[in-house]
Amino acid sequence: MNFAGRILWPFVTVANLALLLAISTASPLPATAEEPTATATPAVNTPTPAQDVAPTPPVEGNALAINGTAWIDATPAPEGTVVQALADGVVCAEGVVAKGRPSLPPLSFEAAVALAEGKELCLEEGTTMSFTIGGKPAHQTLKLDAAALASASPIFIDLSAGEPFAAYSGPMSIQGKPITEYEFPDGSGRLPSPIIIDASIVDLSQELSWHKCGEVVVGQEGLSTATPTSYAYLVVPSTKQVPGCGAEGASVGFRIAGAVVAYDKWSAGFHQLALQTEGPIIRVPTTQGEAPAAGQAEVALPPAGLSNTQQEGDSLAFWWAAAAVSGAVSVIAAACLAASLVRSRRHSG
Repeated sequence: MNFAGRILWPFVTVANLALLLAISTASPLPATAEEPTATATPAVNTPTPAQDVAPTPPVEGNALAINGTAWIDATPAPEGTVVQALADGVVCAEGVVAKGRPSLPPLSFEAAVALAEGKELCLEEGTTMSFTIGGKPAHQTLKLDAAALASASPIFIDLSAGEPFAAYSGPMSIQGKPITEYEFPDGSGRLPSPIIIDASIVDLSQELSWHKCGEVVVGQEGLSTATPTSYAYLVVPSTKQVPGCGAEGASVGFRIAGAVVAYDKWSAGFHQLALQTEGPIIRVPTTQGEAPAAGQAEVALPPAGLSNTQQEGDSLAFWWAAAAVSGAVSVIAAACLAASLVRSRRHSG
């Protein structure tokens, strides 16, 4: 190797090593594909986003008002069911499940904690209040604090008794619009009606293994009524109630009109979960064998981002491009060295 080759070779080697190091740290290949998760926040003791809770009209001698919903074994408690609030075994308040209360869910209860002798504990800061629904103990409790006792507004709470279940509520939208106003980019129209928001237990180790366990319908009458901008009380029962449904840690997939919008891990209780996206990625059928209606087979909403398959493909494309660049640099370096050697031999000859 002549003098020019000796000078050029170290720089080419360093340049190749630097390029390979940058490639190795810039975009590693994805490991096993994981489903997107969405974080759910318990909604106990707070009004669900789908409900606009109005203050309860004051009652003479009333110091605290409690209202909300009551459930038994994943089903709304029937009208006339008695709900009691207790503190250390003392009945502090009693309400009855009824329909038609303004600004409250269609089936709800109202209970008034009165100032009465022997019930001082019912209105003490720090008291933990328990509940019964139709005589059955509720899973939820309520700890009274200074803010709750001083507030003129009622305390809203969702109560459940019997077999635990999961219930989801929250806002929903596609590209920032109510789902009833979403139109396909190709001009083919809006989402098919009725629009169903459903939840399925998902086994991601098996392709398309979705087992639907609950749904609400936009405009449907009842406790689980969904509006164009929110949904409420999408119930996913436990596997003890409905085989194949909820179990602690199981993956739950949420869809709007058959298109996936969110995932969560199943846990008993009432949860808030936003179904807001720039566009669901893929339409997934359920294992119940439901057949899409005519014109619904190709529901294609604009992607909110890359799916796992797309991410892996893009990453592989990056590596192939990087390898091509590295190869080109090596070829150029080799050509330079070869030319230098030829010139060196000519000079020496």
